[in-house]
Amino acid sequence: MLFQDSAKLRQSAETQAIPIPNHTHEAEQFSGGLSIKRILQIVALLWISYFLILTGLDWVSLMSRPDTSPLPWFYYAIHITLAGVVFGLATWDAAQQRLGRVFMPLIIGLISVVPILLTPLITSGPGPITTEPGLVVMRLCPMLCVAVVIVAWQYTWRQVVWFCLVTGALILLPILLRAPRFSSAVAITIVQTSTFLVFGYALSALVQRLRLQNAALIQAHEQLRDYAGTQERLAISRERNRVARELHDTLAHALSGLIVQLEAAKLYREIEPTTSHKLQDSALDAARHGLQETRLALKALRARPLDDLGLALALRQLAEQLASTAQLTLDLSISPKLPPLALEVETCVYRVAQEALRNAIRHANANRLDVSLTCIDTELCLVVRDDGCGFEFQSFSTADHFGLAGMHERAAELGGQLSINSQLGLGTWVELRFTTKG
Repeated sequence: MLFQDSAKLRQSAETQAIPIPNHTHEAEQFSGGLSIKRILQIVALLWISYFLILTGLDWVSLMSRPDTSPLPWFYYAIHITLAGVVFGLATWDAAQQRLGRVFMPLIIGLISVVPILLTPLITSGPGPITTEPGLVVMRLCPMLCVAVVIVAWQYTWRQVVWFCLVTGALILLPILLRAPRFSSAVAITIVQTSTFLVFGYALSALVQRLRLQNAALIQAHEQLRDYAGTQERLAISRERNRVARELHDTLAHALSGLIVQLEAAKLYREIEPTTSHKLQDSALDAARHGLQETRLALKALRARPLDDLGLALALRQLAEQLASTAQLTLDLSISPKLPPLALEVETCVYRVAQEALRNAIRHANANRLDVSLTCIDTELCLVVRDDGCGFEFQSFSTADHFGLAGMHERAAELGGQLSINSQLGLGTWVELRFTTKG
């Protein structure tokens, strides 16, 4: 068949372990359309807003508790400065390129580790309510939560565990050094660290699943692109073969008939000049007719009579015209009611009938042609039969006969079934069947 040697569509790859990427630009695929740059900018602005709110709460607390002292002014200034540094690093693209893999650990450290190291500044004496034992740990909770999200987002579950344990130890260490006993601050730190571990695990598992799904989507996209490319190449190949068949059905037939007539005219040129002139005139008419058919084929690449007459009338006209030209007896049977057919199916039926009739006239030396086109239930059937000399079909190869190969190709492409039977002295039988939609 025509496309047995065409490229096969690539099979789906077997499931393989997909490494989890740690690069910043890959994490942007899970940010709902926001870039890591934009997210860090929002985090920095929220950090500033949080500390402005916290500053207001501290001053309200100091007004209600005259015996307390305010926190050092540089404590708030350092936090707001850290937020500004994070915002600046997120905005400065050159810094991200120079820092490379160090960029994200630096951001995480500025958000979490540095604020923890500043905690002793607010626990040296009586201060606002938010600095009392236990509550002081909660001051860092929002920023630590953001840091856990970034670690789970960028790294694996193991890094999340290490981050939670290290930050918990950094918080607990100064508390235990001041009062080596179990207190509310110790309890809150343990609960907070445990909560971050659970939250970090859930988020890390979710991000890992998203990465796997994204990798699967990328792989499916690549396969789809390859499939589309293969389909495009196959479509081009089919179109080239269809053009070749159309040219064979028009130009090749016209030229072959023209050659036969010119050779006959050459033989009669000196013996019977009158007959030679008639054959030359006939060859000229055939050449003009072939040129016209070729132009129509190149213009529409479709049988033009189908446009004007429909399949039934076009097939009737074709059979009657060819049978009359060859002076053959024609038995024509075409069903008056044919179901609606696709354009490609109509063209296939017409071209197969045309090829079968011309082969019968040119090669079979037949006296009679039987042509029938019927539709019973959902099956459309075309039969072209002659009583000519026939041929040994078992030893016959379509590889060297483009017309017969083209008939098979046309039928196979549209899901039809073409059968050709022939025996020496018993003629040839061509049958084409299509299953219609009813």
